[in-house]
Amino acid sequence: MKWIINIALLLLATVEARADLPPKNYPYTLRSANNEFYLRSIPYSLGGTLGKSYVHNSKTGQLLYSIDRFFPDIIFLSDDGQCITSVSHWGAHNIAVDDSIHGYAIDFYRQTENIRTYEITDLVKNKSRLIYSVSHVQWRYNLFKESYIDKESKFSVYPTDSLRTRMDRHSTYASNDTLYVTTVEKKVLVFYIPTGKMVKSRHASKFFEAKGNYSFPISRKEKLPDFKELPRDLPPLAKGEGDLSYALAYLLNYKRASEGNHSNAIITIKLVLDRETSTVEILDVDVNERDNDSNAIKQKILDWLKDKRFQTGELAPWVEKWYYYKEYYFTYQ
Repeated sequence: MKWIINIALLLLATVEARADLPPKNYPYTLRSANNEFYLRSIPYSLGGTLGKSYVHNSKTGQLLYSIDRFFPDIIFLSDDGQCITSVSHWGAHNIAVDDSIHGYAIDFYRQTENIRTYEITDLVKNKSRLIYSVSHVQWRYNLFKESYIDKESKFSVYPTDSLRTRMDRHSTYASNDTLYVTTVEKKVLVFYIPTGKMVKSRHASKFFEAKGNYSFPISRKEKLPDFKELPRDLPPLAKGEGDLSYALAYLLNYKRASEGNHSNAIITIKLVLDRETSTVEILDVDVNERDNDSNAIKQKILDWLKDKRFQTGELAPWVEKWYYYKEYYFTYQ
């Protein structure tokens, strides 16, 4: 029985360690190392970079500039407030098809301009060192790559020497306009933040040994005080029209159906709701109808939806806009 429990725990630990879903977005502030400036980043969706970010003077609160992007990854704001550096947690791969790796590794911004982007393959030359999950790939140093299974306990064991522990804890940090990133190849890549240029590459063991008792800077995100939870369902339509699914059923003379319940029509809607105006920007409407003209139905929905307003009063104050994607299932009357 003991070995069964150990195997179950091992499998659970492995699943958790290789969790394939990125954490959900949340609104946050992040300060420059000298505390003179701060970044406020607001997401418009559960994941990804859709959103907006603002850089302010800490003393006066004055807005210096804004950028049409949310930063979900590891972020650094320069001491003059002019540069934003974004370091990705991981990228995506399509190993089953063509062994390709997608996604940026590091983005450098000067105010609103993306001055330089590095792909993962720009920074890691030996693909065998990358850590793969079901659909993602990790390119920064992580102790997980060096774990092994203990023969007696059957559990994963991680190296505990101080060097590799420091490499793991401080694999990414910034100081004095310089970014330091340790890759899975055990190389410390050094970048000059104002230009995004890589200025040095050094083996991690030599780099961290030379640091001695150096106190590494820490960059922390702080959730906005009024953040409680992310929006879930699209708010009801204004003027008493209720939930969008009921309104669509009435518009098209359908009956609502549950997913997989032999539906005659599937309507997929992607839109961005604007909290201030209560209106939506329609990104896409897709209609899969069994018997009727799908294009005609799509146009009817577009014409009807473009002027609709929604009840946005219940959305959290921090929400500016929010992206919704949903499939609706219907049967004929």
